[in-house]
Amino acid sequence: MTKKRKKLDVIHDEASCVRAKLEKVLLKVPPEIYNQFRYNYNLLSTTAVRNIAKDLFETTAFSHNGILGGNDSNFPLKCKVNDDYFLLPRKSRFFCGDVIEQCKKLDGKKFDIVIADPPWWNKYIRRLKAANTKLSYSMMYNEEIALIPVKNLFADNCLVAVWCTNSPSNVTAVKDLIFPNWGVEYVTTWYWLKVTTGFKPVCDFGSGSKKQPYERIIFGKVGEVGRIPKEHLIISVPSALHSHKPPLLDILKPYVIAEHPQVLELFARYLLPNTTSVGFEPLKWQHISLYEIWCTNSPSNVTAVKDLIFPNWGVEYVTTWYWLKVTTGFKPVCDFGSGSKKQPYERIIFGKVGEVGRIPKEHLIISVPSALHSHKPPLLDILKPYVIAEHPQVLELFARYLLPNTTSVGFEPLKWQHISLYESIEEISC
Repeated sequence: MTKKRKKLDVIHDEASCVRAKLEKVLLKVPPEIYNQFRYNYNLLSTTAVRNIAKDLFETTAFSHNGILGGNDSNFPLKCKVNDDYFLLPRKSRFFCGDVIEQCKKLDGKKFDIVIADPPWWNKYIRRLKAANTKLSYSMMYNEEIALIPVKNLFADNCLVAVWCTNSPSNVTAVKDLIFPNWGVEYVTTWYWLKVTTGFKPVCDFGSGSKKQPYERIIFGKVGEVGRIPKEHLIISVPSALHSHKPPLLDILKPYVIAEHPQVLELFARYLLPNTTSVGFEPLKWQHISLYEIWCTNSPSNVTAVKDLIFPNWGVEYVTTWYWLKVTTGFKPVCDFGSGSKKQPYERIIFGKVGEVGRIPKEHLIISVPSALHSHKPPLLDILKPYVIAEHPQVLELFARYLLPNTTSVGFEPLKWQHISLYESIEEISC
């Protein structure tokens, strides 16, 4: 048997194994999960999603080489870098630039989990770069990846996870070149299966060297780690954003000894809590434009309130109001977008139980927005005329500040009540 024939047989056996695991999983998935999956992800056509993703990839091409920073607080922060805003998760750090050089800056720090998503050299990306430089990244040869000075960053007991393509040469390089150079012992391989909203693989399982609907995560260790399951299968609908892998931290935590593991991600394109992210683009998918669009005017969220949340709560839909955010010059804070683009307004969806007053249809509230993140304007005085009770009892869920005559519930109802935000007032003890 030739070496090439042997490699193709291995790929065939591997694909058969992944397919068999998927079939077992599907037998255990309740029908309501299928329905919820379709409902949550049924937003736009595939073509529309691809076009949006392509636009976002191009508009988030930033040059941050040499910039480093982070968020040491326990809360997400909005941070300005050059002329753009980015969201930083709690307890996150980032180092922008060549991975080899940035790893040298980390010398002396130790990490319990190290995740890498290297820019493997391949012909498709090379062609892509020739067509549009904004849609590509700097590829690295296997020998270059093996030279990354990460060995000194491993804790005594460290779990190492490397995202890898299905190229036999890359798989072999991780096990026989990269891991040995890093001082890492190979443990096992997991597979990430990419599925549609109907739980079907995004493409057919290929034979030989053809495209497969899965990628792999190759695990290694330094010292001792927990017992990692062999050939585990992770299943998810892939992000429409290019090279936007699912986060692994919560999945990997049970397999490390450290109670609060220090995490390092190499070649990162987004940030995660409690993680140090290194690469040319760790802020790429943290740009504010990727978050404000879908938080407020997402068609799926609007539909969910009317067709899922209200019915489950026993609430009848009434109408929708709009909160228009303006500057101090009474101009919208951004242009009115078309399609799925960012809008200068958010919406308030009203429902009722029993009888309430006649609420105006499609009312407009206009105000200068607070500079504090997610600090919505109070609605109590506006809504009072539409309830029957003379002295209404008010409940606010997911509150971030308190209001008179209101019960506030959530993780952060005291967030914007901190004394540092106010001038001196009479002090009392609680």
